[in-house]
Amino acid sequence: MYLNLFHTDVEIVLENGVLEEYAEDCVEYLNNLSDDIINLLCKRLICYYEFVLESWKKMGFYDDIVKSVKSKLPEKVTGREILQYLKPHTMIIEQALEETIAFSLECDSDLNPEESIKIIINNNNVLYVGESCDLGAWEESNEYNVIY
Repeated sequence: MYLNLFHTDVEIVLENGVLEEYAEDCVEYLNNLSDDIINLLCKRLICYYEFVLESWKKMGFYDDIVKSVKSKLPEKVTGREILQYLKPHTMIIEQALEETIAFSLECDSDLNPEESIKIIINNNNVLYVGESCDLGAWEESNEYNVIY
């Protein structure tokens, strides 16, 4: 399925019981995100990128990774520019627990070559942006807490 925001095709994974119509609604929603949601997503991606880069610098033993990332990305990434460094590959759609659109998007990225990045959107809100994890789109709100 083609995602307009990222100019790429992704695999769609439907969890048990997901209706095809709901999946189509999720893809349509993602392909028509509001400017507010896109801007929030970009802000969170930038915070994640800056946190990861700074953490690696402080640790000292990730110097090769820091050099590799810096060779592909500018030190300061702003606005929607961050989206060009994401390579989404999988959209995961779980059974809806409410009448809202919710999904996860798994991405490879130059932002963090060590981990996939996961984006979770539910009910017009960017719930999570960070390293790939077991969280889905219907967790308790406190499960999405991050330190960046």
